[in-house]
Amino acid sequence: MRKYRIIYVLVLILSVVLLFTNCSLKKDSAETKSTEIKRSFTGRFEPESCEAVTNSLKSDLSISNLIELEIEDISVHYGFSSAYLDDFSAYSSKTDGCADEIAVFKINKDKERQTAIDALMEKTKLKSQSYKDLNSKEYAKFGANAVSLHGNYIVVLICSSPDSAYNLLNEYYV
Repeated sequence: MRKYRIIYVLVLILSVVLLFTNCSLKKDSAETKSTEIKRSFTGRFEPESCEAVTNSLKSDLSISNLIELEIEDISVHYGFSSAYLDDFSAYSSKTDGCADEIAVFKINKDKERQTAIDALMEKTKLKSQSYKDLNSKEYAKFGANAVSLHGNYIVVLICSSPDSAYNLLNEYYV
């Protein structure tokens, strides 16, 4: 009886080791695929304010049922310090199970902007993974370019028509 218990424990340990090794390999291969930031612009991106951009996107894309995020919410929701921001406007869905999100951040310092981009990319990646099995309709809202860079501005767009949203951003280029 004791012999079977030892074999069972060894098989269990081996299974756990293989499980963690497999997860580790998947994580490494996923990390080697770099997600590109959308940079399709010509000229300078010069909106009146971040709020003007988010209001325009919400209105033109008919996205409602969003809640405005306050400055205190930035570090918790996005994973970077609100001290980096020169201006911002961020909205997230009020409804559980809905992925819609529109945010615009102005960050003038290159190092801080890159830190924010990295945090936003990680946050969107994790959020999209959570919707992958949960809700395929919401998962489809996560395009390869949910985070885009426009000069000193970073735009996060998770919506049902991201191409239309990016076309709307063109009006802010001069």
